[in-house]
Formats: sequence, C-alpha cells, structure tokens
Amino acid sequence: METVQELIPLAKEMMAQKPRGKLVKLYVLGSVLALVGAVLGLVETVCSPFAAASRLPRLLDLIVAKVGKMAY
Repeated sequence: METVQELIPLAKEMMAQKPRGKLVKLYVLGSVLALVGAVLGLVETVCSPFAAASRLPRLLDLIVAKVGKMAY
C-alpha cells in the first residue's frame, strides 16, 4: 500500500510536466510488464506445492528401485 501512495504523487508530477507521448507509453509498458511478472511469480509460488506433489510418486518409485539395486 505504501508503494501505491508513492506512485500517485509521481503520476501527478509527470502529468504536470507535460511528458511526451512516447515516454508515457514506455512508462506504462514497463509498469504493465512489472505487474505481469509479479502476478506470474505469485501464481508460480501458489502452484509449486501442487506440482511437487504430483512428482512425488515417481520420485518414490525411483528411490525404491535404487535402494533395491543396492541391496543386491
């Protein structure tokens, strides 16, 4: 929330200086890409335990197979 409070005065200051259109488009593009990256990171963090759980049975089978070979 603190970051949003810092962005509002920055946006007002940028608009008061009458920036060129290309500069505003570049700033908006960078902001959108940063937001998309943050959302993708959050989704990856939330989904990673489920992905690891789906690999667990295969991993256990490999471990059992290797332990079985070592016993002989």
